[in-house]
Amino acid sequence: MKRIKNLIRNINYLSKHSLWDRREEDIVYLTNKILSDAVYEFDLDVEGIPKLKILDQMQSLEAIRDSNKSFVRTGDGEVKIMMGMDQPFQKYEQEIADRLIRLLENPGEDILVGINRNYFVPLMTKGNAVYYRRNAYSFRNFYLEHCNPDVTYIDATCTSYPIGCGDTEDGYNSMVYEYWRKLFVGKHIAVVCGKGILDSLKYDVFELAASKKMIEGPKRHAWDEHDALISRIKREVSKEQLIVFILGMAGKAMIPELTDMGYVCWDVGHLAKYYNAYKTNLPGTKENIARFYAPD
Repeated sequence: MKRIKNLIRNINYLSKHSLWDRREEDIVYLTNKILSDAVYEFDLDVEGIPKLKILDQMQSLEAIRDSNKSFVRTGDGEVKIMMGMDQPFQKYEQEIADRLIRLLENPGEDILVGINRNYFVPLMTKGNAVYYRRNAYSFRNFYLEHCNPDVTYIDATCTSYPIGCGDTEDGYNSMVYEYWRKLFVGKHIAVVCGKGILDSLKYDVFELAASKKMIEGPKRHAWDEHDALISRIKREVSKEQLIVFILGMAGKAMIPELTDMGYVCWDVGHLAKYYNAYKTNLPGTKENIARFYAPD
C-alpha cells in the first residue's frame, strides 16, 4: 500500500512539474555552489564576492574575556530557525527568528555575535570537511544576506572541539578548555539550562566560579516558558552575576532582552558537555556523536 501511495504522489508531481526544468535548476545551483565554495576553499580574493570579518577561536575567547559583553552564538540550528524550520530543541517561533536576525544585522555595542567560521574558511585540512562541503553554501549565503560587513563577529564554534579527536600534539584542545575554565574564576554565575542537563556530567567546566546558582527550564521548546524564566531571573539574579545560558535557541533569543536590562549573558551552548566528553575521552563514533547532539 505504501508503494502505491508513493507511486500516486510521484505521478501527481510529474503531472505538475517538468523534470527537465528541475534538472536545469539543479545544474545552475550546483554550478553556483562549486564556484562559491572554491572562493573559500582556496581563500581567493575575488572582486564582488563579499567577505565577513570573523575572529578565530582564540581571538574570540580573548574578545569574550576582555569585553565584559554578552555574547550569542549562531550555527546550523539557528539558521534553520531563522529560515522558518522546526528544530529538535526548539520548534519554530517567529519571535525567536526575528530576534536572531536582528542580532546578525545589528548586534549593538553590548553584545558579541558568533557565526560559524567554518562556512568561510578553507576546509581541505579539516576532518569534518565533508559535512561543510555539503551544507556550507546555503548557510553561508544566509549569513552573507543578513550579516553586516562592518561588524566583527566571533567564531560560534569557540566552545567546541571535534568529539573523539582528543588533544592535538601541541595541546591546543587542552589549552582551550583551560582557558574556558579560567574565564569563570571568581565569577558568581547563574546557569539557565534545561532541567537535569548537567546532572549526569562527571566533570564541571564551571568549577572555578565563585558561586553557581541553577535556574532550570524545559529541555525542549523553552520559549514556551519565556515569561516565567525572565521573571525568575529578574527576581533572583543580580546584575553583578554572570548569566550562563544552556537553553538552545530560546536562551539565545532571551539574551538581547536581558542585556538591555543590564545583565551580562553568555551563550555557552554545549560547552559543559564538550568539556565532559573531552575529559572522559568519549570515542567519536557515529552513535556517540548522534547521542551527544540529540535532545537530552
